[in-house]
Amino acid sequence: MAEPPKPPPSPLDPQKVREIISKIRASFPSPEAKQSTQQEEKYLEGELQKEQLNTLKQNNAERKKYAKNIFWFTIGWAIAIIIVVIFSGWDNCYFHLKFSDAVLITLITTTTVNFFGFFLLVIKYLFNPDKST
Repeated sequence: MAEPPKPPPSPLDPQKVREIISKIRASFPSPEAKQSTQQEEKYLEGELQKEQLNTLKQNNAERKKYAKNIFWFTIGWAIAIIIVVIFSGWDNCYFHLKFSDAVLITLITTTTVNFFGFFLLVIKYLFNPDKST
């Protein structure tokens, strides 16, 4: 006598369901792997914070250096203009500079505007709170 045909597997075949569940469980990391991943994330966050701190320290050091350089540059610039004005007004001097009044006014005005404009531009760039990172 021939065996009766087997019925087709139902969509909820217990064996297939167990296989799918085991595959799903295998795809999730183990608790040890999760802990290791969390440790790595904490380590990398710490390293990122260290690098950000180093960057801020370097930026502050550069700002101090450039602030000092700007200060001395502007002092030198001002002294040079004062010397030019003094020698242009001193008639009995060997280094007498003969400039007309219009030239002296233009020199003093443009120098003063450039002096303060340059100083403000650099200070705003160096000490901008929006770019402090």
